[in-house]
Amino acid sequence: MASSSSQESSLPVAKDAAEPSVQVVDARGMACPMPIAMLARAIRPLPGGARVRLLATDAAVVADLQAWSAATGHLLKAVAPREGVWMALIEKRRP
Repeated sequence: MASSSSQESSLPVAKDAAEPSVQVVDARGMACPMPIAMLARAIRPLPGGARVRLLATDAAVVADLQAWSAATGHLLKAVAPREGVWMALIEKRRP
């Protein structure tokens, strides 16, 4: 069984080439609840105001993001489909 630190380091997280300050979580091909779980793990260590872009192919991610944002206080800045992939921009709430 892998430790949580090795699990976190294996998350598919990268920097956005167009916006280097934005981390990208690639959850394409994953079904609910994995896109939100991956997003939650990626955003946890970031400072308030940091932004994360989530890529997902599961259409349920839109409703999931709305509910998760309302529950956590993180700001869902944008969500839109592009070539079969839902792209969302989330800003971590400030303390």
